[in-house]
Amino acid sequence: DGMYNTELPELFRLAGRVETVHGNKPECPLGLASQINATATLVGVHIKLETTELFPKLQNTESANIASSLEATRNSLDKLVTAILKIDELSNDITTPAGVCNTWNALYLGLRAFKADLQLHIHLENDILLARHTAEVNVVDPKEEVHGEDFCCGSCGGS
Repeated sequence: DGMYNTELPELFRLAGRVETVHGNKPECPLGLASQINATATLVGVHIKLETTELFPKLQNTESANIASSLEATRNSLDKLVTAILKIDELSNDITTPAGVCNTWNALYLGLRAFKADLQLHIHLENDILLARHTAEVNVVDPKEEVHGEDFCCGSCGGS
């Protein structure tokens, strides 16, 4: 999680530079810096939710309000999935155009690593941690039936 605190500001800086220098090119990902900044905010909110609400309740086996924390965490993860999809949309699925500068290459390399790490985090939390505890408290996952059709976090390799 500390990685996000250093990685995202650097990706924001790189995206801002690419937009400033190459904003007149049609393949320039205009709006990407803003989306990275918004994603960083969502990551921060999610991490705070985990550390101050979800994890303490999971450790306290007598916690009565775990269902609301599970749902809040699931909603937070959904927002992160949406943020990834927006980054993909702005960056042509983080596909580096031919012949771009080192800054642009570094930005997309970093974005691909960030996306892979975040998708793994989402998968582990949604499909393992939350799934196990959701079953324990008999909370119905509203997305369970549509995963892979109308909703996919991308962690399974689906689209």
